[in-house]
Amino acid sequence: MASIDILISLSKVVATRPSPCLNAHCSAFAYVEGLNSTYTDGEASRPVSVVVPATSMQFQSLPMLVKTVLTDEISFTFTPEATDQGALATIPGNLYTMVVTELQAPLLTRSSVRTMTGALGGANCQVNGQSTVGGNPVQTLSQVPVTLTDCQLRHGTNYQLVTYIEDTNARSDGTLYFVSIKTPAGTSNDFTDFPIMVGNTTATWPEKKG
Repeated sequence: MASIDILISLSKVVATRPSPCLNAHCSAFAYVEGLNSTYTDGEASRPVSVVVPATSMQFQSLPMLVKTVLTDEISFTFTPEATDQGALATIPGNLYTMVVTELQAPLLTRSSVRTMTGALGGANCQVNGQSTVGGNPVQTLSQVPVTLTDCQLRHGTNYQLVTYIEDTNARSDGTLYFVSIKTPAGTSNDFTDFPIMVGNTTATWPEKKG
């Protein structure tokens, strides 16, 4: 068998729950087998040491939609939780959230989300590092309601709602989470004013012949 080089990237780690590998040494393994194999007759690699840095914040309750997604409005809630200061710590945080295409989503990192890379819609369809949203503070152990407007999305299309939360030290050490959304099917055109009668109704009868 010919020798080949395999590059496995572990640069993207999305933690949605406390991980035993956070700020600790863990081991990663790679496993290879033939395309037509159904007998688990491949081979596992030797362990590769991996350290996942601790995060400043994570989600105690994950971002969850609270209303039907519309082309111009998305509403959701979440509850952040401190990690490096202890789960019971009450501290302020910074929120970044936006809507992107499904093609853009896999390319995003914490750093690119902080610069709103790929964000769709107008300025009101994103939250760019704010510690207060709609008059509500972004704070651990408190539910945060968020409503995005002027999103200018297409009908019947899949998108990704991206939410990133970190503490106010802004060290890009927070937690990133994606929610799949789909806008409702629509029509190509609509009425701003419905048809109304503007004159008298008349009847025309066909001429009778013979």
